[in-house]
Amino acid sequence: LGVRVTEVFFRRVEILIQSRHWHVTSLDAASFLQRKHLRSQMSSLPF
Repeated sequence: LGVRVTEVFFRRVEILIQSRHWHVTSLDAASFLQRKHLRSQMSSLPF
């Protein structure tokens, strides 16, 4: 079961890499959201 799941996972990763435009934009969105989250966390700090 585990082998089959990883096979499917890697196949999906391959597809994502092939459609690189979507892959890059999703990475950009993720890093943007992460930065936004970090900034909001830092602004809520007491010091």
